[in-house]
Amino acid sequence: MKVIVPVPVTFTTDSPRDGTRTALTFMPTEFDVPEAKSADAPLAATRFRQGETLVSSYRIHDGRLYGTLSRNGDRTASADIEYEITKLVGARVFAEIEELRVDDLHPKDAKDLMARVGPGTNSPVENYNDYRRIVAERVKNPRIAALTMKSPDFEERLARAVKFIAGEISRLLIVDGVRYKENAGIAIAVNTEYNRHIEVYEMEMWDGSLWTQKPHNVWRAADHIKTHYFAYADRDGALAFANEIGAALGRKVNVRDDDVTAFVPTDGFPKQNMRWAELVRSATVVAHHTGFEVARRIRNQEGSIFTDDRSLRYAFDSLMEALDDADAFGEPHDRLEVAARDMLDLVKRKTQAFNAKYRNFVERWEPAFNHLEIALSRWDDRPLEIEVSYAQPGMTR
Repeated sequence: MKVIVPVPVTFTTDSPRDGTRTALTFMPTEFDVPEAKSADAPLAATRFRQGETLVSSYRIHDGRLYGTLSRNGDRTASADIEYEITKLVGARVFAEIEELRVDDLHPKDAKDLMARVGPGTNSPVENYNDYRRIVAERVKNPRIAALTMKSPDFEERLARAVKFIAGEISRLLIVDGVRYKENAGIAIAVNTEYNRHIEVYEMEMWDGSLWTQKPHNVWRAADHIKTHYFAYADRDGALAFANEIGAALGRKVNVRDDDVTAFVPTDGFPKQNMRWAELVRSATVVAHHTGFEVARRIRNQEGSIFTDDRSLRYAFDSLMEALDDADAFGEPHDRLEVAARDMLDLVKRKTQAFNAKYRNFVERWEPAFNHLEIALSRWDDRPLEIEVSYAQPGMTR
């Protein structure tokens, strides 16, 4: 399925009257949205939420899981791919423009235009229609086109924008006219403090954003710090963990009735390395809270007779460096495991000192450190996979 998206591009340009400026233009570009027949993308699972009219559907294609959400089981209408991509790109470009000085922008209303499809818009469809109309007019503007010819970085920025959009479109799949999107799948959640009980339930991960947060922008919801996630195929492990925690805390374990209907065996779903994903998420939360206290201490250093603790700063820097290379759903890196354990050992060893110097830092964020300790323990207990190769040196078939 082919779609044409007017790709927004910010670029640098020079003009005799205004000097160097940042301009915004649009380049209509054709993209190919992947398609598949239902026979090649079999239905793997559905989920119907009790008391709601929303149905989630999952399909497997080329070893990847794709999901979509519909109301009242309506599977006929095809999603507007251009609208979805425009919203995604609009939010990205809007954030980019926000970092620029207003005086640098050309045209002057560039930021307002991208805000129509950026984050927080109140009338998505109406604003989107206005956005498309204005963009169509801008594409025909010869003056903007002339500026791109004088730009030293237009081609580079255009290529970067096209690559980003192509990457997002590659995560889509059209099956029988319905838009699906690559999905992180379904996880088993164990909430260790749900109304004074241990709650076990299935959770849709969708884009996996809970596991791909950055230390500077972590969700602060307390329930996520006290919830541990297991792979969909590891239901037995999740139940064993829940019963162990329940016995230790003297709490009852509640297991919600399944509302997921699977049409393939659990081991037929794409493999999930939730032990690694949980370690990345837990280390990210600890880095967030530690970095906040380190930065606060440094900001107040000039007016204080105390100094910050260099050992905490070193452990924080090491953890941040390890997280820079960590991909929650990618290949594990031992460096994160080492940095996370070093941070945890340091906090345990100097709990009293850190609480005194950093406003009861360890005490306030005890749930986050506990979560990291459990995540490290789960990672240490992971089943090892040993690959045996018969093609040993000196051997022939």
